[in-house]
Amino acid sequence: MHSSTILGASRTPFLIIIALISLAAGYGLSQFRATESPDTPIAIPLKAATLLEPPKVLKNDFQLSDHDGRPFNLDSLQGHWSFIFFGYTHCPDVCPITLKIMQSAWKKIPHHNGEVKLYFVSVDPDRDNLDILKRYTRYFDPSFIGVTGKADEIDRFTNQLGILYGFEDKDEKTGAYVVNHSAHIILLDPEGRWRAVLSPPFEAENIASDFQQIRNHFGD
Repeated sequence: MHSSTILGASRTPFLIIIALISLAAGYGLSQFRATESPDTPIAIPLKAATLLEPPKVLKNDFQLSDHDGRPFNLDSLQGHWSFIFFGYTHCPDVCPITLKIMQSAWKKIPHHNGEVKLYFVSVDPDRDNLDILKRYTRYFDPSFIGVTGKADEIDRFTNQLGILYGFEDKDEKTGAYVVNHSAHIILLDPEGRWRAVLSPPFEAENIASDFQQIRNHFGD
């Protein structure tokens, strides 16, 4: 499965799909770490996060927009820590639950000077326009930033981060459809490098604690 896979007509239970996607993403992460890890791994006691060492350098080959219509690319991820979560606003469970947990974690993470940002990237641009994204993300926190764009641009971003997603068939009566997607949270450092991945199940306390330890170790 890759980031633009269309799922078959028979609906697989949502949580099973997420589990399979998470396993695939986890395998990709393990392969990256196996080939890129130094001889002496960094020892930081973490509960929710897995470090990438060395961090993965991303390519500036994607062009998206944030919910205010400003360009969003790798340059947008410089100069601050970035939490990035991929989903869509019609998501029935994983997205609102994760953003609600991040809402709680945000109260424990210093971010008021813009030194830490959270981006919610919609992989469903046909339904999630910028206005919808802005209202959705700001419902959880006024500082959260919605991002989306053309499908091929989204794929250029997700492919670098091991994020998978796929669309189920539309309901014949309502036209509604489900998007199955990876449930990980990506953490980029102030140089825009992939520094860590946080894996569910999430707890706000663990997210905040892990981030503070990572930040203290690597600096701003």
